[in-house]
Amino acid sequence: MHQVLHTAWCVPGWVEALLALACFLSLHYFRQRKEPVIDWPILHHLPALLIHLPHVHDWTTSMHSAIGPTIPILGPIFSNMDRIITCDPQNLEYMLKTRFSNFPKGKLFHDMFEEFLGDGIFNIDGDAWEAQRRTANSHVHSKGFRSFVAATSRGLANDRLVPLLRKFATEGAAIDLQEIMMRYTMDTACAAVFGESVGCLSEGLPNVPFANAINDAMQAVTVRHVLPTAWWRAIRWLGLGMEPRLERAVRTMDEFVAQQVARRRHVSSGRGGGDLLSVYAATKASKTDRYLRDVAVNFLLAGRDTTGAALTWFFWLVSTHQNIEAKIIEELKAKGTDDHRELVYLHAALCETIRLYPSVPLDHKCALEEDILPDGTILKSETMVHYSIYAMGRMEWLWGKDCLEFRPERWLGEDGRLKGEGGFRFLAFNGGPRTCVGRDLAFVQMKYAASAVLSAFQLELVKGHRVSPKTSVILVMKKGLMVRVKEREGSW
Repeated sequence: MHQVLHTAWCVPGWVEALLALACFLSLHYFRQRKEPVIDWPILHHLPALLIHLPHVHDWTTSMHSAIGPTIPILGPIFSNMDRIITCDPQNLEYMLKTRFSNFPKGKLFHDMFEEFLGDGIFNIDGDAWEAQRRTANSHVHSKGFRSFVAATSRGLANDRLVPLLRKFATEGAAIDLQEIMMRYTMDTACAAVFGESVGCLSEGLPNVPFANAINDAMQAVTVRHVLPTAWWRAIRWLGLGMEPRLERAVRTMDEFVAQQVARRRHVSSGRGGGDLLSVYAATKASKTDRYLRDVAVNFLLAGRDTTGAALTWFFWLVSTHQNIEAKIIEELKAKGTDDHRELVYLHAALCETIRLYPSVPLDHKCALEEDILPDGTILKSETMVHYSIYAMGRMEWLWGKDCLEFRPERWLGEDGRLKGEGGFRFLAFNGGPRTCVGRDLAFVQMKYAASAVLSAFQLELVKGHRVSPKTSVILVMKKGLMVRVKEREGSW
């Protein structure tokens, strides 16, 4: 009888091992949920990254707050995934400006985004980047182009955006303001790149496959960032995970841009027009449609997504801070909505928005040669250095005890004028030679949209709707921004 009971309750050794492993992993998992980062056997910090991926930006912030401005991150054994993450402004100035030539985007960055961004300005280095940058600088900073973008942005805000919101106000229905802002900036970006909008704000809000494709592509590329290179390349080859979605998205984007490229080549006939694509079509490098496709996708991504995301966070913050909204309204009444340069407090509120919610929350560089950062961190050749722009805006030692508060006044001097924008502690528009070429135009677009909307409407957050960042290349809201629009009493 004893032998029978012993046999019945005997557990094979491999089951015991699995149970022990499961217990070990479970304990590590729950411990990881409470602590910023734990070094796992063999896999090192990869499990921590995967566990915290749904809220990676807040996790990065908590690590910097608990551990320090610069942290080594270890990848799995033999994965070549060791990284440095930093939010130290002196390190960033060194990489982005002082030693710019030693910290390019790098081959790994290019490979991650290759299908999506190709050889566009945001995905290349060296001579090719300099050539595209020169072309963009000369055109974007021209008086004619600036006037065109300002007129287009003002027209779309007043003639398309406001009537659309007035219709929603009459209906009283809840709307996703994030989608509306993305449609506004899609139209302004298409006007700048192609010469005309594509009607995203038209009646009935037509489906725009190109815009949806960009969203899918960005989400897929984000996943590549957190996996060892060999892993995501294998997943791509096998067609698993997000990779099929990326492939479909790129096809949709290519079809849309191909139509626009053909049209602009026909219109410009090599002479160049007022839009960016016509200017690039007139350069020597534009022999292939692929080149123009890459140029267009890169500038559309910059003009549509970054500005649309910033506006969405701005409207959410203003709608939840009535005292700040009142100050913006007071300024709009006093100075009007036509001359955006006079709207100083609105500009400060936009700066404060992208300090807390930068459109590009995380970026990285790759060291070509061995180097030493100003804080003493030693970098081997080909070391990847990530920097969290999101975390930088939340560091008390950089911005003070009120670093988490939405306070536009931090951008204003005692005389009420705008102060400097924080140097390399404020990298919402990058820094050094790669500072965003369209920075001033982005403020123009945002100011026209913000002044047009706030002068006519009040925005009320739908009760129970929770706002949180989505894990993506661009800092958009996970579930959109659900609001109800009401006509502002005494609007002018």
